[in-house]
Amino acid sequence: MKNQKLEHLWSILCTNSSVDQNTNNVSLFSIIEEVVFATDGPLKSEAIIPFSCDLVTLWKKSNEGDQVDTEGLVEVMDPKGNATGTFKYLIDIKKEHKRLRSILKIKGFKVTVPGNYIFRVKYRSDDKSDFILAGEIPLYVQLEKNFKTTNKA
Repeated sequence: MKNQKLEHLWSILCTNSSVDQNTNNVSLFSIIEEVVFATDGPLKSEAIIPFSCDLVTLWKKSNEGDQVDTEGLVEVMDPKGNATGTFKYLIDIKKEHKRLRSILKIKGFKVTVPGNYIFRVKYRSDDKSDFILAGEIPLYVQLEKNFKTTNKA
């Protein structure tokens, strides 16, 4: 999506990211499309899954001489369309920079049912506006029963 000052170029969910100090290029490791979590049985209603990942987003200023200072938001939606979590951050692109790469470190999120979860990347066009949807990143979540095995001699 585009407004007068800001463009969302891309967002990617990965296990880890690294920024080279010399070139400022980013490396994305193990892009995530699907995850499998082991459970001891059906979920009671919801569970916080300890799951570390990075959501890396590249923003670009529409006008190079402008300064962009706004708020970003990532909203996680479950397969039923319910919001299960939100992560806020600042989008601050100085006049002398053309773009901003934001790296959101996620340490876990709420799982309610198996299926397709959507990470909605949003931003404000100004301080008083509602958040504008810039992009959506799907993550398919599978739950597998954790069968315990015993060794018999």
